[in-house]
Amino acid sequence: GDSSNAIAWADVQLQLNQVQTLTLRALTGVSANTGMRITERYRVYYRDPGLSRIEEYPPDAGPDPIEKGARKVTIIRREAGSNERLTLYPGAGRAERIDSVLLTDGPGPFPQPALDFVQFNWELIKKTTADKTRRIGDRIIDGVAATGFELEIPDREYVNPLSQIRAQLWASGKDGRPLLIEIEYRDPVGQKMRMEYSDIQWNVPLDESLFDLVVPEGWSLVRIRTESAEYADAGLAP
Repeated sequence: GDSSNAIAWADVQLQLNQVQTLTLRALTGVSANTGMRITERYRVYYRDPGLSRIEEYPPDAGPDPIEKGARKVTIIRREAGSNERLTLYPGAGRAERIDSVLLTDGPGPFPQPALDFVQFNWELIKKTTADKTRRIGDRIIDGVAATGFELEIPDREYVNPLSQIRAQLWASGKDGRPLLIEIEYRDPVGQKMRMEYSDIQWNVPLDESLFDLVVPEGWSLVRIRTESAEYADAGLAP
């Protein structure tokens, strides 16, 4: 029989919870009756804890855009109480760096949002329980037999609280490893949007230089430093 019949959502969650490093290709676009008009392409690198790199490519760069070169690169290094972000614009020879210090007098660390859109969606999927999923069949993804799951994601998790969100995850029928993730939603102006994550690889070595906060020599640089404070009791604020 088909080995994918043995795959359950618990197998997928087991794989998701083992991720220490992650790379993938991502694209977003506007869905229409004639197909999807791609608006953005990305290559994403993530290392737990707190390291992220997103390379943004032109929408017409094709399925393997790295050869054309990124038009924007964002690198984030995060620790408890601090956040460092470097954005590079290769075409303009320009860089922006934002260093944030996050202070709190509460019992836990200052709460921070997801590193990027990939971690945001990844964490949502990890939190999804089996009763919020349903199997939708089998297909071949990059030569691998895969089982599909449709997920219920709360509307409130997205920017537009009225958005209807449809997410599908296709996992290897052998071990539950995610191969393709497709998310459809409406943006704040009502456009039907689609996001795809493909070529998903995890726990592969990622060179430390991917996350270097180094500005190439001769580039211009804008540097911003911010400080935020959270008080458990407003009466203690200065």
